[in-house]
Amino acid sequence: TEYKFIVQMATALEDYFKTTFENRLMVKMPEQEADHLTPATRLLEKKREMAEVEQALAAQKEEFQMKMETLQQRRDELQRKEQKLKESLLKFDKFLKVKTSAYTL
Repeated sequence: TEYKFIVQMATALEDYFKTTFENRLMVKMPEQEADHLTPATRLLEKKREMAEVEQALAAQKEEFQMKMETLQQRRDELQRKEQKLKESLLKFDKFLKVKTSAYTL
């Protein structure tokens, strides 16, 4: 659990710094009216917007993948605990049967 916490903290810090530096380094085109833009400029602007959207989508996919991996780890851990509990119950049941049979003799 400590390992998971450390991984989550590292991921959170990485995301924070990535977002912070991207926001500081991002250069935005000045707002202009669409009437004054040439078709080439509009195309470049749309490509830039598309790149931003693709980058945001990639970040969301990465975050989703990490959450799914964490969820899978939790499921695996729960399955191991469940198996351990079943084994413990079987041992206890066997113990009770031995003790019960000893009293009935």
